[in-house]
Amino acid sequence: MLSLLSVKVEGDPYLKDQTVSFNEGFNTISGVNGSGKTLLVHAIRFGLNGKSDDSFYTFSGRVTLRFRLPNRSEVEYSKAAGRTTRYWIDGKEVSSEEYAEGLEEIGITPNMIGVMVPGVGWGKMGTSTDKDLSIFIEKTMQNGQKMKGECDILKKKIRISMGAGTPKGVQKQSKTTDELQKMLAAAKKRRSNALNRRINTISSNVDELYKKLNGNAHQMTASFRPENPEEPYAGVEMVLDQGYGIMEPSNLSGGEKKIASIAINLAAVRVLQCPFVIYDNFDENFSRESCNSVGMAFRELVESGNLQIIAVCKQDAMKNQAPHTFEMTLPEDD
Repeated sequence: MLSLLSVKVEGDPYLKDQTVSFNEGFNTISGVNGSGKTLLVHAIRFGLNGKSDDSFYTFSGRVTLRFRLPNRSEVEYSKAAGRTTRYWIDGKEVSSEEYAEGLEEIGITPNMIGVMVPGVGWGKMGTSTDKDLSIFIEKTMQNGQKMKGECDILKKKIRISMGAGTPKGVQKQSKTTDELQKMLAAAKKRRSNALNRRINTISSNVDELYKKLNGNAHQMTASFRPENPEEPYAGVEMVLDQGYGIMEPSNLSGGEKKIASIAINLAAVRVLQCPFVIYDNFDENFSRESCNSVGMAFRELVESGNLQIIAVCKQDAMKNQAPHTFEMTLPEDD
């Protein structure tokens, strides 16, 4: 299994210069407010070519991610921000394309990044709108965005063929509106069939993980249900039963909502076969009971050796669940 061994940060004005190390399996990161825990997660996302989702902070130094490969060898990927972004693999400077290809070669694909290092607000996934949930699920599909794009292009061509929004001086499409509508119907059917399959796959994983995260509570169930199976991309509903009837996710407690969010994200991690996942603000709103049940579930999930979990925690009850904890300290002023 691929695992993240360390993150080395250099030159960032907030994180300063430091190295954070991880073990295989379940790890936690802790530290006082201002020690840079969240900023470290941003740096990791930057190093993995993920998009920043925080308008208040942009990583501006150099980050080096050290990985252990399944054959037990190690490799380093470095990325530096600046007027021109620069890239290195094992100390050799490479192009942005070579860097991206290198990440894919070790098993990190672009559609994994948003799941492996979920962005700000990931803890509210359990109460996402039905539309947002369908968007999230479709993004986990290898060709999901391509199929969506095909439908969008055909819709635009239909509007143009009907004379709507045709730019001045641009000829209308040669295909008739009827032909385009048939093509759109076929594209929508392909998209719907593929998305329904992915919804079913993730749904079964969500149910298993939701039970496990709640202390193997087999009376609980969680599933996904498209509002309209003919057009699942219009919205997907999360259906929860705590053992005493179906309830709206919005009626859950803060900790229960977080556990539902973890189940959704981990289901995507499992389906995409992500090698690791990194959670910021992990144990917010957790009770001691939640810390215990989630910690036990995480230890079980990493036992197979196919997943590494790294969680930024504040509570001792949560961080003590992990065999390895890295304590971040306040950076010293220059």
